[in-house]
Amino acid sequence: MKRILLALGVVLPMLLPSSCGPPEGQLPTYRTTGSVLLRGQPAVGADVVLHPRFEDDDDAAPPSVAVKDEGTFTLSNYGEGDGAPAGPYKVAILPPADFDEGISLQITWEEGPDPVYEKARNSDTSGLTVTIEAGRNELPPFELDGTGEPSPGPPPV
Repeated sequence: MKRILLALGVVLPMLLPSSCGPPEGQLPTYRTTGSVLLRGQPAVGADVVLHPRFEDDDDAAPPSVAVKDEGTFTLSNYGEGDGAPAGPYKVAILPPADFDEGISLQITWEEGPDPVYEKARNSDTSGLTVTIEAGRNELPPFELDGTGEPSPGPPPV
Protein backbone atom coordinates (compact mmCIF):
# COMPACT_ATOMS: atom_id res chain seq x y z
CA MET A 1 0.00 0.00 0.00
CA LYS A 2 2.84 2.39 0.83
CA ARG A 3 4.37 1.68 -2.59
CA ILE A 4 1.14 2.64 -4.35
CA LEU A 5 0.83 5.88 -2.38
CA LEU A 6 4.50 6.67 -3.02
CA ALA A 7 4.09 5.98 -6.75
CA LEU A 8 0.99 8.22 -6.87
CA GLY A 9 2.84 10.93 -4.98
CA VAL A 10 5.60 10.89 -7.60
CA VAL A 11 3.57 10.32 -10.80
CA LEU A 12 0.43 12.37 -10.10
CA PRO A 13 2.14 15.80 -9.93
CA MET A 14 3.79 15.11 -13.30
CA LEU A 15 0.40 14.40 -14.88
CA LEU A 16 -1.29 17.54 -13.61
CA PRO A 17 -1.00 20.55 -15.91
CA SER A 18 0.82 23.49 -14.47
CA SER A 19 -1.23 26.65 -14.10
CA CYS A 20 1.61 28.79 -12.82
CA GLY A 21 2.02 30.84 -15.99
CA PRO A 22 3.04 30.36 -19.61
CA PRO A 23 5.30 27.53 -20.79
CA GLU A 24 9.02 28.03 -20.31
CA GLY A 25 10.45 30.58 -22.74
CA GLN A 26 7.10 32.24 -23.40
CA LEU A 27 5.96 35.57 -22.01
CA PRO A 28 2.42 35.94 -20.66
CA THR A 29 0.07 37.25 -23.35
CA TYR A 30 -2.95 39.52 -23.01
CA ARG A 31 -5.99 39.46 -25.28
CA THR A 32 -5.68 42.33 -27.75
CA THR A 33 -8.34 43.34 -30.27
CA GLY A 34 -8.74 46.21 -32.71
CA SER A 35 -9.72 47.14 -36.26
CA VAL A 36 -8.21 48.46 -39.48
CA LEU A 37 -10.07 50.75 -41.88
CA LEU A 38 -9.05 51.60 -45.43
CA ARG A 39 -10.76 54.75 -46.71
CA GLY A 40 -13.41 54.22 -44.01
CA GLN A 41 -14.08 50.59 -45.00
CA PRO A 42 -12.85 47.36 -43.34
CA ALA A 43 -9.33 46.52 -44.58
CA VAL A 44 -10.22 42.85 -45.06
CA GLY A 45 -7.18 40.58 -45.29
CA ALA A 46 -4.60 43.21 -44.34
CA ASP A 47 -1.99 41.90 -41.90
CA VAL A 48 -1.33 43.69 -38.62
CA VAL A 49 2.14 43.03 -37.19
CA LEU A 50 3.44 44.36 -33.86
CA HIS A 51 7.21 44.78 -33.53
CA PRO A 52 8.54 45.16 -29.98
CA ARG A 53 10.13 48.58 -29.51
CA PHE A 54 12.81 47.04 -27.30
CA GLU A 55 13.54 43.64 -28.79
CA ASP A 56 15.09 41.17 -26.37
CA ASP A 57 14.74 38.14 -28.65
CA ASP A 58 15.30 38.64 -32.37
CA ASP A 59 14.17 35.04 -33.04
CA ALA A 60 10.74 35.51 -31.46
CA ALA A 61 7.85 35.86 -33.89
CA PRO A 62 6.06 39.19 -33.44
CA PRO A 63 2.35 39.20 -32.59
CA SER A 64 0.37 39.36 -35.83
CA VAL A 65 -2.98 38.58 -37.45
CA ALA A 66 -4.97 38.96 -40.68
CA VAL A 67 -7.91 41.38 -40.51
CA LYS A 68 -11.32 39.66 -40.67
CA ASP A 69 -14.29 40.54 -42.90
CA GLU A 70 -15.63 43.11 -40.42
CA GLY A 71 -12.25 44.86 -40.32
CA THR A 72 -11.56 43.53 -36.83
CA PHE A 73 -8.70 41.45 -35.46
CA THR A 74 -7.57 39.57 -32.36
CA LEU A 75 -3.79 39.35 -32.12
CA SER A 76 -1.97 36.03 -31.96
CA ASN A 77 1.50 35.38 -30.65
CA TYR A 78 2.10 31.79 -29.50
CA GLY A 79 -1.36 30.47 -30.40
CA GLU A 80 -4.44 31.65 -32.24
CA GLY A 81 -6.05 34.66 -30.55
CA ASP A 82 -3.85 34.49 -27.44
CA GLY A 83 -2.93 38.19 -27.66
CA ALA A 84 0.45 39.82 -27.17
CA PRO A 85 2.97 40.18 -24.35
CA ALA A 86 2.79 43.46 -22.42
CA GLY A 87 5.01 46.28 -23.63
CA PRO A 88 5.44 49.00 -26.26
CA TYR A 89 5.23 48.11 -29.96
CA LYS A 90 5.67 49.71 -33.36
CA VAL A 91 2.90 48.64 -35.79
CA ALA A 92 3.10 47.63 -39.44
CA ILE A 93 0.00 47.06 -41.59
CA LEU A 94 0.67 44.99 -44.70
CA PRO A 95 -1.62 44.76 -47.73
CA PRO A 96 -3.61 41.57 -48.30
CA ALA A 97 -2.15 39.00 -50.68
CA ASP A 98 -4.87 39.78 -53.25
CA PHE A 99 -5.34 43.53 -52.94
CA ASP A 100 -8.04 45.40 -54.92
CA GLU A 101 -7.90 44.28 -58.56
CA GLY A 102 -6.31 40.92 -57.75
CA ILE A 103 -2.73 42.20 -57.73
CA SER A 104 -0.72 39.83 -55.59
CA LEU A 105 1.42 41.10 -52.72
CA GLN A 106 4.58 39.84 -54.43
CA ILE A 107 3.82 41.64 -57.70
CA THR A 108 2.84 44.81 -55.83
CA TRP A 109 6.16 44.85 -53.97
CA GLU A 110 8.20 44.11 -57.12
CA GLU A 111 6.46 46.80 -59.18
CA GLY A 112 6.68 49.46 -56.50
CA PRO A 113 4.98 50.40 -53.27
CA ASP A 114 1.21 50.60 -53.12
CA PRO A 115 0.51 54.20 -52.05
CA VAL A 116 -2.18 53.08 -49.59
CA TYR A 117 0.26 50.90 -47.65
CA GLU A 118 3.54 52.63 -48.55
CA LYS A 119 4.33 53.93 -45.05
CA ALA A 120 2.05 51.62 -43.07
CA ARG A 121 3.80 48.43 -44.24
CA ASN A 122 7.00 49.30 -42.34
CA SER A 123 6.86 49.63 -38.57
CA ASP A 124 9.74 52.14 -38.69
CA THR A 125 7.86 54.50 -41.05
CA SER A 126 4.20 53.85 -40.16
CA GLY A 127 4.14 56.20 -37.18
CA LEU A 128 1.81 53.73 -35.48
CA THR A 129 2.60 52.63 -31.93
CA VAL A 130 0.68 50.81 -29.23
CA THR A 131 1.33 49.74 -25.67
CA ILE A 132 -0.10 46.40 -24.55
CA GLU A 133 -1.04 46.38 -20.88
CA ALA A 134 -1.64 43.43 -18.57
CA GLY A 135 -5.32 42.49 -18.96
CA ARG A 136 -7.64 42.92 -21.95
CA ASN A 137 -6.66 45.51 -24.58
CA GLU A 138 -8.97 47.18 -27.11
CA LEU A 139 -6.83 49.22 -29.51
CA PRO A 140 -8.21 52.33 -31.22
CA PRO A 141 -8.93 51.77 -34.95
CA PHE A 142 -6.02 52.06 -37.35
CA GLU A 143 -7.22 54.16 -40.29
CA LEU A 144 -5.50 54.20 -43.68
CA ASP A 145 -6.81 57.16 -45.64
CA GLY A 146 -5.57 56.16 -49.09
CA THR A 147 -2.73 58.70 -49.24
CA GLY A 148 -0.16 56.40 -47.68
CA GLU A 149 -0.44 58.31 -44.42
CA PRO A 150 -1.84 56.09 -41.66
CA SER A 151 -3.89 57.61 -38.90
CA PRO A 152 -3.94 55.99 -35.46
CA GLY A 153 -7.63 56.78 -35.15
CA PRO A 154 -9.21 58.62 -32.27
CA PRO A 155 -7.24 58.94 -29.05
CA PRO A 156 -8.06 56.37 -26.37
CA VAL A 157 -10.85 57.41 -24.05
